[in-house]
Amino acid sequence: MLALGLMVLLAVVLGAGQILRRRAAVPDPPPSPQAKDAGLGGPALQGSAGVSPAEGTAGVSPADEPRAPARGPHCAGEPRAPARGPHGTATLRSGERAVTYAALAAVLVAYPLLRGQTPWAYYAAFFPLGPRPAELVFGVAAAVLYLALLYLAWLLTENVRFAVRHDPRRLVRRFAAVPLTAALVALVEELLFRAVLLAGLLESFGPRVALPLGAGLFAAAHYLRPVKRYWTFPGHLALGALLCVAFYLTGALWLSLGLHAGGVLVLMAVRPVIRYTGPAWLVGASIFPYAGAVGIVALTLLTLNLWQHFGGGQ
Repeated sequence: MLALGLMVLLAVVLGAGQILRRRAAVPDPPPSPQAKDAGLGGPALQGSAGVSPAEGTAGVSPADEPRAPARGPHCAGEPRAPARGPHGTATLRSGERAVTYAALAAVLVAYPLLRGQTPWAYYAAFFPLGPRPAELVFGVAAAVLYLALLYLAWLLTENVRFAVRHDPRRLVRRFAAVPLTAALVALVEELLFRAVLLAGLLESFGPRVALPLGAGLFAAAHYLRPVKRYWTFPGHLALGALLCVAFYLTGALWLSLGLHAGGVLVLMAVRPVIRYTGPAWLVGASIFPYAGAVGIVALTLLTLNLWQHFGGGQ
C-alpha cells in the first residue's frame, strides 16, 4: 500500500502542475464594454464618442495626449494580465519539467527509505548478475522484432509510407539522441512502475490483482497531462500488461527494461521518416503503432509467448 500511496501523491503533484500551467496559459480576455465605450477597442486611440482623433485632441499638446495601452485593451481598475510569449511559454514548460523530475526522484528515493533500505540496496536487488543480464538482450530483440514485423506489414499493405520530416542536419541530431533517450526513459519508468509500484502491489495483493492493476495504472499515468490522442489507452494497457508480466515472471528488471528500451528505440528512430496512411483504429498513429487493433492483438500474443517461455503456467 505504501507504493500505491506514493503513486497517488505523485499523480496529485503532477496533476496540480498541469492545472497551474493551463491557468497561466489562459489568453487575455476580450475588451470589456467599458473599454469599448472608452474607444480603446481599436488599434488607434480615439477621442470622445463620435469625435475623430484630430477633433478630440485639438488644442492639446502631444505630452498631454492620452496614450494607447502598450498591449491589448485595458481600463482603469481592471487587472492587466501578465505578458506572455514564447519565452513565457518556454519558462512554464521548463518549470513543469523540473517539478516532474523532482517528484519522480523524490518517489524513487523515498520508497526504499520508508522501507528501511537504501535506494542502492533496494534497486540493485532487481538487477541480479550472472546469466540474468542476457534477459535484457532478449527483451530488446523481442521488441525490435515485434515492431519491425508490424512496420513491415504496414509498408507492404501501404498503410504507412516513407516521408522524411526534417532537414538532414536535424535528422542526424535526432537519430544521435535516440539510444540515450530510449535507455533513460525505459529505466526511469521501469524503476517507478515495476520496481516500486508493481513490486509493492504484488506484496500487498498477489499477482491476480497486482498485474491488471499495475498495467492499468501504467496506462493511466500516460494521460495525466493533456495529450492529442486518448483512443490509444487500450494500446498502453496492453503494453503495461506485457511489461508487468515480464517483471512478474523473472522477478527482475532486465527483461521488462529490455522490452521497454527496445520499443522506445524503434519508435523514436522510425517516427521522423514515416507517415501513417491507413486507418488509425487499425494501424495506430505517430509513436503508437501498438495502439491499433492489430498492434494490440500482436502485443497480447507476445505477452502470451513470454508467459509460456518463462514458465508462467508452472
